[in-house]
Amino acid sequence: MVTQRATKPAHAPAPASRPGLERLELTRGDGTHSRVLLQRAARAAAPVVLCMPAMGVDAGYYLKLLDACSEYGVHAAVTDLRGKGECSVRPRRGIDFGYHEMVTHDLGAAVARVREVFPTNRVYLLGHSLGGQLSAMYMSIRPRAVDGLILVASGSNDFRQWPRRQQLPVLVGTQFASLVAGVCGYFPGKVLRFAGTEAKTVIQDWARHVRTGRYAPKHAAHDFEQTLLTVDAPVLAISLVDDNFAPQAAVDHLCSKMPRAQVERWHYAPRENRRSNADHFRWAKRPEAIVARIGVWLATKGALPPR
Repeated sequence: MVTQRATKPAHAPAPASRPGLERLELTRGDGTHSRVLLQRAARAAAPVVLCMPAMGVDAGYYLKLLDACSEYGVHAAVTDLRGKGECSVRPRRGIDFGYHEMVTHDLGAAVARVREVFPTNRVYLLGHSLGGQLSAMYMSIRPRAVDGLILVASGSNDFRQWPRRQQLPVLVGTQFASLVAGVCGYFPGKVLRFAGTEAKTVIQDWARHVRTGRYAPKHAAHDFEQTLLTVDAPVLAISLVDDNFAPQAAVDHLCSKMPRAQVERWHYAPRENRRSNADHFRWAKRPEAIVARIGVWLATKGALPPR
């Protein structure tokens, strides 16, 4: 992500009475709680995609993605990032966390919960924006936990990957956000009209990556720049034509951190009404074309029957 403004997505949690939507309780190793929202496909043996959201976006925003996946024949689930939606933790002064906690505790717990429900199915992480970066980091330290990774509008935050005229604003804006988070003890995104109320260390980890181009989260127990080099799983990386938050070069740069991965790249540039479904957030409101492309990719991996 960068500090430009974009159409703000809705953040309402998923309604409990929504037909077909299952709500799985999720307890993490550090005692925090959340839920996994699950929409099943008709075929029990279908693969599962587990969506990890973008910064500042609640899991409920992805319900149309879950619908489209299940209609295509793929089980689909989503869970909130720490601090959002139905998570028991809320960032404020004195309540802090960063990439380390989300990768170490949250992703592993969500994957394990999905595996409890689907013990023999193939499971793929589908990461949107920050959710994709965290998913790649998780997969680099738990290489056999999932069967592959789908990145949608998710790229390296290195400011050098933006067009030249945007590089200085991206760098200055993100470092200012880090300064604000340090002073306040959290990031008041709702006040500043960027993202939401975010934890101090999440913003500082994010800003550090923008500045250095390296994944070096605070308190990290791993050198993620090194562990990413070992990823050898299938990866589908999707960039969007109207995405100013994850330009093509940024997506390519994230993929380049995984040189052993079986990367397939797709740039989504629809000819008609493209601004309604091909920017950083709106794609999730009209996800059918992207889901169809994911379905083709899953079929090439033997996870789905070809259409």
